[in-house]
Amino acid sequence: MRSTAGFWGVLMFVVVSLAAADTLVGVYIDGEKQSFAPAARVREGKAYAPLRAASEAVGAEVKWLPAQQMAVVCKEDRCVNIKKTEGIIVGGRLLIPLRLMAEALQCQVTWDAERKAVLIRTDVPVASAPPPRKILEAMLAAYEGAQTYQSEGKYITHTLMPAMGTEMIMTMTHKSAYQVPNLWYVECRPGMAGYQSVCDGKHFYLERGVSGSVARAPAPPDMAGLRESRSGAWMDMFAESAFMETFDFTLLVEGEFDWSRVTSIETGLDRSNQWLSSLTNPRNTWALTLTMEASPPVVLWIDRQTHLLRQAASEMSGEEMMGGLMEDLGEEDTAGLEAGMLDYFRGMKLQMLGSWDVVTVDKPVPEGTFVYEPPAGVEVVEVDSIGELYSTALGGIPGGIGEPDPEGKDLAEQAPIDFTAQDLEGNSVKLSDFQGQPIVLDFWATWCPPCVRELPILEEIYGHLKDQGLLIVAVSSDRDVQEVKRYLQDHPVSFTVLWLDPRSAESERVDEEYGIVAIPRTLYISSDWIITADTTGLHPKKDIVAAIRGLGLDTGSIR
Repeated sequence: MRSTAGFWGVLMFVVVSLAAADTLVGVYIDGEKQSFAPAARVREGKAYAPLRAASEAVGAEVKWLPAQQMAVVCKEDRCVNIKKTEGIIVGGRLLIPLRLMAEALQCQVTWDAERKAVLIRTDVPVASAPPPRKILEAMLAAYEGAQTYQSEGKYITHTLMPAMGTEMIMTMTHKSAYQVPNLWYVECRPGMAGYQSVCDGKHFYLERGVSGSVARAPAPPDMAGLRESRSGAWMDMFAESAFMETFDFTLLVEGEFDWSRVTSIETGLDRSNQWLSSLTNPRNTWALTLTMEASPPVVLWIDRQTHLLRQAASEMSGEEMMGGLMEDLGEEDTAGLEAGMLDYFRGMKLQMLGSWDVVTVDKPVPEGTFVYEPPAGVEVVEVDSIGELYSTALGGIPGGIGEPDPEGKDLAEQAPIDFTAQDLEGNSVKLSDFQGQPIVLDFWATWCPPCVRELPILEEIYGHLKDQGLLIVAVSSDRDVQEVKRYLQDHPVSFTVLWLDPRSAESERVDEEYGIVAIPRTLYISSDWIITADTTGLHPKKDIVAAIRGLGLDTGSIR
C-alpha cells in the first residue's frame, strides 16, 4: 500500500508542478472564444498567445524564416519581426507575450485576470503612425544643431558577386562621438579594414588596422572639415545616395539633408524584397522607405520616443555602383577600365545595414574620449591636410581603388596562427590541438546567410572524407554561444564547432592576424601544418572540393 501511495504522491506532484509551470487559458477575439491548438497559457506569471493561430484569425499573414529563426507577421501595410527567443515553443508552435502580440496584430491585446483569458480587440487599434514626412522631419529635427553626438552599433555589408561565383559578409563594430565645434572620435573594428580617427581640437589622427600606421593632420575648424576624412573613390560612390544622406550623422547635425532630391517617403518597407523582410525590426520604431533622385531606396527605423535613427538598410545593384564610381572617377581614369569593371559588377548586389544599440544627442561625452596616444614604436606620418590622410599617407581609403586585396591577407603557404576558442560545452580548445591532420578551418556566424548555406556543403563533404582523417573546424563569431546551440539544434552538423567571443581580446587578435574582414573565411591546412588555400566568401562546391584535394585527399567519392 505504501508503494501505491508513493506512486500516486509522485504523480500528483508532477501534475501540480506542470500546472504551476504552464496554466492553459482561453483566448477571446472580439468577445468570441477561440479553440486554438496549442492553447494560450500562463508560464511563470506571464501570459503567452499562439502567434500563427491568433494572427490568421484576425487576417494577418505569418511567414517563418528558418535561417533567421524568426516569424514575420504582416497586416495591411505593416510587418513586424518576432524572434523565436522572444517567446516559448509549445507543440512545435511559437507562443509570444501579449505586448508583442499587440504590436504584431496592431490592435489591443490584454489579460483578463477574472476570466483568466487573453482578450484581443480588433476594433481598438494601437497608436497609428504619423504621416511618413512628419516622422522624417522629426528625425532631422532631433539631430540638427546638436552640440554632442554619441553612438555604438555595427555595420554589415553583404556582397553577392555572381561573376566570381561567390558572396561574403563583412561586419564591423562601430563607436563614434562628436562635440562642437571640432572634437571627433570614430572607431571601426575589427580586421584589416578597421580604423580609428580622433580629433582633439588641434590635430586629426588616423590609425589604420590594415597597416598599423598613423597619420596626423592639422585639425579642421568644423564638422564640414571633419567630413573630408572620409572622402575617396569608395565613399564618394555612395555620397549622393539616400543611405548616406540619412546615415551620415555629420550631415544630420549640420541640417544638410537635401529635400529637393526626395521623390517619395512611405511607411513600412518593401516586403517583396527577401533581404529587407528578413531584417529584425528594432523595438518601438517606425519604419520608413525613403527614395531620392539617382539613388536606390533606403529603409529607416526611427525611434518613436527620441526620433533618433536606430537602423538603416539599403540594397544597391552592381550597375548602380558602377554608375556612381564611373561618374566619380571621370572619363580619363575609366578609359580601358569600364568593360572589365562592368563584367565584375554585372549582377552584383551590395546590401548595407547599419544598426545602433546606443545613440544619443546633447548628452555629456565621457572625459578622455577625444584624447589619442599613438601605439608605442609607431611613427606618426605628418600630412598637410585632412584630405591627404588616406590618399597620401596610408595608401587609399578602406575598400577603395588601389587598395590591397579586399579579402585581406592571403595566408597561403604560411603556417596557421594558433588561437584558443571554446567548444559548445565551454571547454578551451586550441587550433594546434588538431595539428597533424588535414583541416578545413571555417570562420562563420549564424546571422551570415552565405555562412549557413556553406555548412550543409561542408557537412556533406565531411561525411565522405572523415574516414581519410579530414577535420572540419567551424569557428562561430556569434555574440552568444547560445545562439550557436539553438541554430545547431535545428541544423545539426557532425564536424567540430567552436565559439570565439567576438568581444574578447583573443577574437580581436585573430581578426587582426588572420586579416578577417568578411565571412565566411575558409583556410585549408595540410597535415604538415601549412595553409594550402585561403578563401573568403561562399564558393561553389566544386571549388571547395578542389581546395580539399590540395590537402592530398581522394575526393573521387564526392559528386
